[in-house]
Amino acid sequence: MTRSEEATRLFEAGYNCAQSVLCACVDDENLTHEAALGVAAALGGGMCRTAGPCGAVTGALMAIGSRYSSRIVEDPSYRKVVYAKGAEFIEKFKSKHGSTICRELLGCDISTTEGTHYALERDLTKIRCVQFIADAVESVGLDKE
Repeated sequence: MTRSEEATRLFEAGYNCAQSVLCACVDDENLTHEAALGVAAALGGGMCRTAGPCGAVTGALMAIGSRYSSRIVEDPSYRKVVYAKGAEFIEKFKSKHGSTICRELLGCDISTTEGTHYALERDLTKIRCVQFIADAVESVGLDKE
């Protein structure tokens, strides 16, 4: 199973978008599955369902940080790598979807009752979010290493 397929499976099992992407992208030596579920728990729905930054995007950026950070504060040179990988990811995602903001990606504001109903009536999480999740994982590029 590819990482993007794993992320989709996790999302369909009930995890939020950020949890699904982060858990599919991390390896236990960098961040355990359980820890990933915890740190990404508040980031679904555009950060606590506020329709802000897309959870798939934030999950992917956390995965990039987990993978490429040296975790040594005295040597900040790793930031160049992390920021470059993160910026590359954001550009790929934006070029494919036009935004990294949940309300723009979904075409509705799920932080409102009306927006939530709109999304549910149109099955947007099953149609659009699943694609954002798969694309985020693929754009991180860990399967190629």
